[in-house]
Amino acid sequence: MQGTGVAELAGSGKANPLLRVVDLSANSLHTLAAFAFRDLSELRVLNLSLNGLHSIAPSALALPRLRVLDLRRNRLAVLKPHFFADAPALLELYLSDNALSRVPALVLPTLHVLDLSGNHIIRVEEAAFDAVNVTRVLDLSRNALRRVPNAALRRLGAVRDLVLSDNPLGDPGGALAADAVSGLAVRTLHLQRLRALTTVHRGALQALPELRELRLSDNPDLTYVHPQGLAGVPRLHTLDLSATPLLALERELLDAAPSLRTLRLDNGTLHCHCSLGWLRNLTGGPVSCRGPPAAAQPPCAPYIIPLFPESFSETLGNNASFHCRALFDGTAASAATTASPAPPAVTWRTHAGVELSEGQCADAAGRVCVRDHVLTLLYLHAGDAGTYTCEARAGAGRDARAVRLSVRDVRVRLLPLTVTSTFVTLAWNMSSAVTHSYTLRVEEAAAANGSAANGSAPAARSVTFAVGLKMHSYTVHGLKPRCRYAFTLAIQREAYSLVIGSAEVTTREGAFLVSLGIERNYLSMIVVSVVGGASTAACLGVCGLRCWRQRLRLKEAAHLAALRKSDSAFSGREMLPGRHARTPTPTGGTPRTPSLPGTPLQQTLFRGITYISLSDERSAPSECGRSIDQDLISFT
Repeated sequence: MQGTGVAELAGSGKANPLLRVVDLSANSLHTLAAFAFRDLSELRVLNLSLNGLHSIAPSALALPRLRVLDLRRNRLAVLKPHFFADAPALLELYLSDNALSRVPALVLPTLHVLDLSGNHIIRVEEAAFDAVNVTRVLDLSRNALRRVPNAALRRLGAVRDLVLSDNPLGDPGGALAADAVSGLAVRTLHLQRLRALTTVHRGALQALPELRELRLSDNPDLTYVHPQGLAGVPRLHTLDLSATPLLALERELLDAAPSLRTLRLDNGTLHCHCSLGWLRNLTGGPVSCRGPPAAAQPPCAPYIIPLFPESFSETLGNNASFHCRALFDGTAASAATTASPAPPAVTWRTHAGVELSEGQCADAAGRVCVRDHVLTLLYLHAGDAGTYTCEARAGAGRDARAVRLSVRDVRVRLLPLTVTSTFVTLAWNMSSAVTHSYTLRVEEAAAANGSAANGSAPAARSVTFAVGLKMHSYTVHGLKPRCRYAFTLAIQREAYSLVIGSAEVTTREGAFLVSLGIERNYLSMIVVSVVGGASTAACLGVCGLRCWRQRLRLKEAAHLAALRKSDSAFSGREMLPGRHARTPTPTGGTPRTPSLPGTPLQQTLFRGITYISLSDERSAPSECGRSIDQDLISFT
């Protein structure tokens, strides 16, 4: 079914349960559904290469007898553990030319071959190979690895072939540094076509007890391998340095490989020097090399290998290092002894004329030092610019090679963005070359009127802060009005401050912030608060009084309304005699007026009074003792 345009898998292979090989390459598959091959229990080889696969469902590869799985040239961007969890017998897994950027922890206990080449892998997790047992080939070539993942590879166990070719391995200077490849149980190591590699430093490949073959061929810029670049390789029998522009090969390099039987140097770029005599004796024939320049020196005069350029430029605050190695009569400077009258020596001379031998420093702080013939300048200052010269001296002559160092300024312009009487906001143009810590130094200069503030300028103060990609300003508080301040912006590198910008600012008058309403006047705030509080209390008191009086009016109105209602209900009713009592008529037919208690005056008064009881008529007997002031309400 290769190249038939299959876009989706239907069924589960029930019609052919005994299939052992299925080739679905060069189709249009994009996803694998769960249990897509569940009835192919005898399947051994599954080829899904050259599809557009980007997703694999759990249990999609539930194939208990699967041995070989080919997923090359798909679009897989993420490896998940469930992809291969149901294929316990998997021996070979090919995942090259996908879009993987990292290798997670996988469970592949019986694996022999793991091909991860041609991806975008920049990191291999430390636990990636904890449950992986690759016994034959692990291919990590054609990726984006900048360093060898030693921690992960040490957990892998014994590997026959480890392929790390076609990666940008090396430090920023293009060197394979010490311990770059260390402590691995590998038999053949491929470090070919490393496009950034220029030098192999001391101890770069060490503690490799099982290493048999080391392939360093086809590295287009590899010019030098340190004589102690190999260490702890007792079983190494093949060293391939072919197709590399090596300028020299020192005898000490082979001392670390006592079992070496094959050395390939078919490059023709070695510099012709008497120090290559050991190689001619080893091969028993002529050695192809390039002759010295026209103005030839004596045959065995020292020769400095051109490992550093004639001119070099670096940004202020960064580091710079220059490796100087010289060839002598059958030996190198690092192996020279003091037995001869004029022992070979390699020294550096700084731009200030200071001569530095091995292990010496130009200053007490150890910022400019020579170690292993490498001149290192830490945290470049502007004053470090100049010419540095490496000199090699021996009884047969001398040689020198110089490098001119230029220190690029960061060019940061410091601008006062906001100036007030007590604080200043400074802004600067961000440089992409500097993204580390800054130190802002503030020093009070003479006052604006020409006299010192308060008689003497105080000690300078500074603040250190980290600068991100979005930070372009900083505000300094606690300044004095009408004072001149000097601001200095510097790059902070440990104990070193490298000035990159400065500015002088005079603060404004003391009343400037008050006039803008920015600064607080606490006395005015207290007065305003007291007046406002008193006014608020007075308003609340008036409002409370008015509410109280209104409540009284409402109660009085309600009371009067109740009285009017009672007056209307009981108007015309006389208390003496009762409402329903009848006055007996005397014998003669003339009605008789009821008798009233009291004096005649009281009787006359009661005749003109309407008596109204405020209590219920049913409770009148208990209210008869009330006074006239309580019960006599209105006169008619």
